[in-house]
Amino acid sequence: MQKSDRSVWEMRRIWLVGFLLLPFLLALTAWMGLNHAKEQALQQADERLNLYASSFEGAINKYDYLPG
Repeated sequence: MQKSDRSVWEMRRIWLVGFLLLPFLLALTAWMGLNHAKEQALQQADERLNLYASSFEGAINKYDYLPG
């Protein structure tokens, strides 16, 4: 009886530790996902800004030949 009681308590302890770690792992995963999404959004915004800037410079430079 001693051996089986011990194994039951060990299994319960393993499950308890797992359930206690689960919120931490979920929060860590959510944080990493949000950080990745933020980095992608910033990169996309930077690329779009560069495209708009080059388009604007092209429109301005189209009239460079005109006298001031």
